[in-house]
Amino acid sequence: MPVWAKYNINIAQNNQRELAVQIFNLNGQNVFNSTYNQTLIQINIAHLPGGQYILNLRDRKSVVSQKIVKVD
Repeated sequence: MPVWAKYNINIAQNNQRELAVQIFNLNGQNVFNSTYNQTLIQINIAHLPGGQYILNLRDRKSVVSQKIVKVD
C-alpha cells in the first residue's frame, strides 16, 4: 500500500538511532538524501512534482522501502 502525501512525510522510530532516508523518483534519480538521529522525523516533499517515488529507510541492520504517491 503506498503512502499518499502532499506536503510532508512523517516517520516515527521506536528507538533513537541513525537513520538514512532517501527518496528516488521512478527513473532512479535520488531526489532527497539525509541522515537523522531522532525518533520523530518530518520530511518536507512539497517541492517535489506530483507522482510516484520510492522511500528508502536504512539503519545499521536493515533497509525498508515504501512507495510514495506525491499529490499536487
